[in-house]
Amino acid sequence: MIRLLKILFKAMIEVGNTIITAITIGTASVQRIDWGSDQVWPVNTGHSITISPSSTAVTSAAQTTYITISVTADTNTWTVSTSSSWITDLEKRSNSQARFKVSGNTAIDGRTGIIEFKIDGDTYATYTVTQAAAAPVISLYPTSIEKEFNGTTGTVYVTTNIPSWQAYKQPDVSWASITANTNSIDYYIAANTGEVNRRFWIVASGMGVSAETEVFQYAGYVFRTSDGTTSRVVSSGGGSFSIMVVSQYQGNRTPASYSIGRNDIGLEFASSGQTDVGYYFAFGVPARTAITSGMAAITFTQTESNRTIGYQVYQNAAAPAVIPSGVTSAATYGQWVLGTITTVKNTGPGGNYDVKGIAIVRDTPIDKGYTATVSMTYYYGVPTTGYTVTDETLTLTQGEEFTVNNVTYYGYWLHLPQLNQGISQVTKFTVLTS
Repeated sequence: MIRLLKILFKAMIEVGNTIITAITIGTASVQRIDWGSDQVWPVNTGHSITISPSSTAVTSAAQTTYITISVTADTNTWTVSTSSSWITDLEKRSNSQARFKVSGNTAIDGRTGIIEFKIDGDTYATYTVTQAAAAPVISLYPTSIEKEFNGTTGTVYVTTNIPSWQAYKQPDVSWASITANTNSIDYYIAANTGEVNRRFWIVASGMGVSAETEVFQYAGYVFRTSDGTTSRVVSSGGGSFSIMVVSQYQGNRTPASYSIGRNDIGLEFASSGQTDVGYYFAFGVPARTAITSGMAAITFTQTESNRTIGYQVYQNAAAPAVIPSGVTSAATYGQWVLGTITTVKNTGPGGNYDVKGIAIVRDTPIDKGYTATVSMTYYYGVPTTGYTVTDETLTLTQGEEFTVNNVTYYGYWLHLPQLNQGISQVTKFTVLTS
């Protein structure tokens, strides 16, 4: 109080008969100053204004409809004004009435405004308007985002009345990052190299309220074998097998095809079918008679992306044939033997010699039907005659056998004895399962 009086003494400087009335004390609004029993500010010129009510409290932060103030003044020349921009449509409706509206308060702080009633520029009454603070709000735009599998950036826009808010990821994924700005959030999403779609949420929060934007990213092209392998080994006995190919885009199955390149094992396509994630391709491999291994190369292609998978099928070599007793000049092909079998001994001018025939035999019973192909078989006779047999296709039936010199062989006579025959060269001999 003492400090206030010192300020008043210093401010009130008399010049002639006039008391200076412009007084400012910090940021306070001084409505009246008395000196003893006299009112010294505002200067009383003999006029009077009475208002009813003298204040109002606007509890809602939203815009308020018209509020009316009753005015009683000793002159009709009174005016009404305010320096608060959020008090709108302020007007003198009649000599006994003024009215105004209150704009919506979007701030989280309450506010106070003063309406002044004046005569000849002097204030005779004041009306106080207080308005409640707005509730804290925050919103994001857009609220959902969809992105392709490739890396990308973007911006989410923030609308809020919260002076200090935070942004974070939920969950805190490693493949995305965000940066909060004044009224926006920038984001970066890395390329999705996985096989599934993924998502996270950008969250902005403060003062107990929050908003979020869902960010969804599609998976890209996925093309691989289901077990991750690119090769397979099959036994010399051959058989059927299938390869499962995962072919997807954005989590959905996409078409795939195959082609066969090098093919040392007689691999043949059998069938294909669809699965939830891709396709299976079935192939057949015949039994191998060669005592060396073989290989077939398959290329799978994803139609939409043109991605490829190289796949190799290796077949084990057939075990060397066991040469049955009585077979001479033998050439072995897996479990099969192409050789000569002595039938009788003949005596001729040149001496004794064996009479032989050429046969296809094995040391175990023929358990199923086979097809045999013999190409470019050279055989010779005595004394100098030579013969060539080209491209013979034979049927080796299940259980087929023959007997020579009281010995039973599992197999097939290829050529009956003609002179002293023997095998010189075989350029191709295959035995295929029927």
